[in-house]
Amino acid sequence: MVNRWNLITLGLLIVQFFVVRCASAEDLNIIHFATGEYPPFVSEQLPDNGPSTIIIREACRRAGLKAEFDFFPWARAAYEVKIGDYVATYQWVKTPEREKDFLFSALHISENPNAVFYRKNQYPDGITFNRFADLQNYNLIGVIGYWYEKEFERLKINVHYVSQSQLAWQLLSRDRPELYVDNLYTGITEGKRYIADWANQIAYQSPESMTEYGYIMFSRQHPEAANRKRQIDKALASMHQDGTYQKMWQRFPLDLLNR
Repeated sequence: MVNRWNLITLGLLIVQFFVVRCASAEDLNIIHFATGEYPPFVSEQLPDNGPSTIIIREACRRAGLKAEFDFFPWARAAYEVKIGDYVATYQWVKTPEREKDFLFSALHISENPNAVFYRKNQYPDGITFNRFADLQNYNLIGVIGYWYEKEFERLKINVHYVSQSQLAWQLLSRDRPELYVDNLYTGITEGKRYIADWANQIAYQSPESMTEYGYIMFSRQHPEAANRKRQIDKALASMHQDGTYQKMWQRFPLDLLNR
């Protein structure tokens, strides 16, 4: 009887050991991302959390990783990664200032054409420009903390800054001779949400020279970040090389513009 119970106990311990080993192995393959709301690229409300998230999930799958996502305000997402509480955050435009505090993925995960939005009745003939320096004679609306803030300051462009994009669209809807700069796809998404009769009131121009690219930003403090970056860089390279990235990304703008 003693031997029988000893065998049962030993068997249970062996099963428990392998369960713990499997769970530990799975935990080791989890990568935690801090991100935020940036529709239509990434959002808790979008199917599969948006196209940028879909691309990241595929890259992680190829790298043998399981991606998990927590949503924060953007400043907090960056801070959590900067101090090493999270491995990475996405999607961010690469700047010299950010490169001081973060590592960036070798390849981009999104293509971000920027656009200038304006009211058709204010500029019936459109506006002519190829770069931001060409906007010096216009009044612009901008959002505090957006990527263009330092560039506009350097170019001495007159900008009325607000705290969030919804306020920018509200200003543009008041029939004022101002322009609003934002990502093309984000601007289309939010413009349709905030301005009634969007198609008849708002026009936009998006020169190819104003396209930016979105990257994954990795922590310099998290102990696993450098290794995870190497794994994901390799996976992203394979996605770019075999055409998976291009197929995923090309489908996204068409889906958005046809809504």
